[in-house]
Amino acid sequence: CENVVEHSACVYPGKVQELFPEDYLLVEMGINAYAGAPIRDQKGNAIGIIVSLYSEPFKDSHITETIFDIFSVRIGVEMERSIIEQALVESETRYKMLSNLSKEGIVIHQNGKLINLNKAFCELFGYEEHELKAHENLLPILLTPASQKLAQTKIKDQFEGVYIVEGICKDGKHIFIETDGKNLVYNGLDVRVATFRDITARLQAEEQAFKLSKAVEQSPESIIITDKEGKIEYVNPRFEKLTGYTFNEVVGKTTAVVLESDPMQAPAT
Repeated sequence: CENVVEHSACVYPGKVQELFPEDYLLVEMGINAYAGAPIRDQKGNAIGIIVSLYSEPFKDSHITETIFDIFSVRIGVEMERSIIEQALVESETRYKMLSNLSKEGIVIHQNGKLINLNKAFCELFGYEEHELKAHENLLPILLTPASQKLAQTKIKDQFEGVYIVEGICKDGKHIFIETDGKNLVYNGLDVRVATFRDITARLQAEEQAFKLSKAVEQSPESIIITDKEGKIEYVNPRFEKLTGYTFNEVVGKTTAVVLESDPMQAPAT
């Protein structure tokens, strides 16, 4: 068998035990003739062998060698396909295990056609996995019309980066999603992998902070914000107008320093 791997085919029509006296299996099995050929993948690497063992010598070694060459090629194609399929299954299993550990929704698609997704993605929109996999294209189901158009443009342009879309959950609730798309090769296919994060709460908090900031800036009262040590971090325009101090003049100083430097102008805090 070692000889077979090194050659295209090996045929020993008789007296094989004499040729390989150290191979005790030939004696044990009563083998007098042997034919074998390596099974190779498309790159020429040996991935197996095909062998026939004969108890009696045979005559036409040339025909036997030709037949083995033909069969080894055919078997090689089938074995390589089987190996690739098994590798894909293992790859798919690893993908599932790893992607399901992520708290971010992950979806793999090809031009919008669904290939795979993880558990977090299903939970994000409130669907079961089989419900989403029943659809080839998820954009019309999960995004508002405007966001669908935006996503389709990003996919078409093969844009890689972060952008925000508005999603629709199974229960009809609208959420804002930050998605990050990447183009790569997955199981031999040119695909797009996108991650999804629900940023609804963050946007709401930012909106509230913006409203509060506007209220503070436009307040008719003088407002000072300090850190734990009493150092000034912010003063509103009303403070500047009443005291004559600019923000740059008082930032980093304590309210006590400001009051002491000009007690007549500094307001109560």
